[in-house]
Amino acid sequence: MAFTILLSSACQPTAEVDWGLSLISSTMTRDANGVVLDAGIDLRFSPEMREALDRGVPIHLSVTTRVSRHHRLAARLERSLRYGLEIRHLPMLGHYQLSDLQTGEQTTFPRLWMLLDALATPRRFETGMAADEWPGRDWQVQIRADVDRSRLPSPMRLPAWFSPQWRLGSGWHSWLVKADEDVVS
Repeated sequence: MAFTILLSSACQPTAEVDWGLSLISSTMTRDANGVVLDAGIDLRFSPEMREALDRGVPIHLSVTTRVSRHHRLAARLERSLRYGLEIRHLPMLGHYQLSDLQTGEQTTFPRLWMLLDALATPRRFETGMAADEWPGRDWQVQIRADVDRSRLPSPMRLPAWFSPQWRLGSGWHSWLVKADEDVVS
């Protein structure tokens, strides 16, 4: 009987969700200094995330860039870099704060939609790949963003790992670059 109930509850149609996280306007640029990626982040809070933010829990976003040597069907990871962003609600002011954890830059916004607009504006992410590494090899360059659940307060971590409302992340955006060609997305 219990098995039937569990089975039938698992077959329920999934409701449409209007929360998520994705990368927008992602581009790769090659110049004399090396390879950089530009991307904006489209974040739509889930109800649980919004409640946590409004109660003073900072939301951490992690942006990861990867550079791999490309060999026909597989790629070997050469380097990976992580960038952190933090979103806070400042309840005494009623404002929201966006912090870049690498540069220490903090920007305060009077409304959450203004912070989300700023987050969607493309920003630069380094890949760690120098210009002199490019020639003579095929490369795969990737970027993704996700909510860093490991940075939540201890009592919230376990429930957040099992809640779909905290599993927000973009897929990998990839560029395959041949040894002597321009960018192929």
